[in-house]
Amino acid sequence: MNVQSRASTLVSAIIPAYNREDSLPATVRSVVANDHRPVEIVIVDDGSSDKTLTVARELAVAHTAPDVRFIVRHQYNQGAPAARNHGMDLSTGTYLFFLDSDDVITPHKISRQLAAMRRAHADLCVGDFEIHYLGEQNTEVKVVSNENARRKVILNQSVGCSSTLLHRDLATAVRWTESLPNYQDMDYFLKCLVLAKRVVHLPEVVYRYYRYASGTISTANRGRKIPFQTRLRSLRQDALGNKHYNSGVARARSLAAIGVLQLLRLKSQLLGRVRSGEVKSAT
Repeated sequence: MNVQSRASTLVSAIIPAYNREDSLPATVRSVVANDHRPVEIVIVDDGSSDKTLTVARELAVAHTAPDVRFIVRHQYNQGAPAARNHGMDLSTGTYLFFLDSDDVITPHKISRQLAAMRRAHADLCVGDFEIHYLGEQNTEVKVVSNENARRKVILNQSVGCSSTLLHRDLATAVRWTESLPNYQDMDYFLKCLVLAKRVVHLPEVVYRYYRYASGTISTANRGRKIPFQTRLRSLRQDALGNKHYNSGVARARSLAAIGVLQLLRLKSQLLGRVRSGEVKSAT
């Protein structure tokens, strides 16, 4: 194995899992096959009703090594944000990233993002990713660029949950909002992006995201309205009001993000009134 990163830097992969006994092995093996050592794999089973917990424990036994450590925990079903917070609390890496239990990372994700962060003295790196649309007849692949990550998340676009690598100080300065039924990754990464001292973009695919018809932790929440009020409250508390990881620049970014979300909320409310017939469209 060609280990490209400094051996002393522990990186944690945090994997929440719910009813993913079939896809979890490929996800875990993609981390084990990565070219960085040492690595810590934290799997939090979110109250699965299948054999996900058993599979996670078997993977830990099969792949544990001096430079590959595992932490496997079970919690009653609370949703992806709670599982990620739990995993983050359990992790011990200087750097960490979040990986969904049906996605896979590319072989050089960790080493190349870590190198980019060190060159730029950054505390957050965001890479690009592929979406694989799995249909009955064929698979369509789309490459998503995250060059303008801050702009994307403010406008309610996802940078992809597994596209980032974060310094621990930044990652733990905020929390995943457990009350959010959807838009959880946009909420968390927006807070990280406005607080980050420096963000660097790695212009290459760092993970592959597979879209299935059903079965993810947040499947039941798809298609619901954007929870603007909860996101605004989260941004005010975790970013604007952050006393441990903030600066004048971060405060200005937080205020700007709050302003944009408020405008988007007003636009959404107006469109809702137009659709209901309360307000006539200008067109």
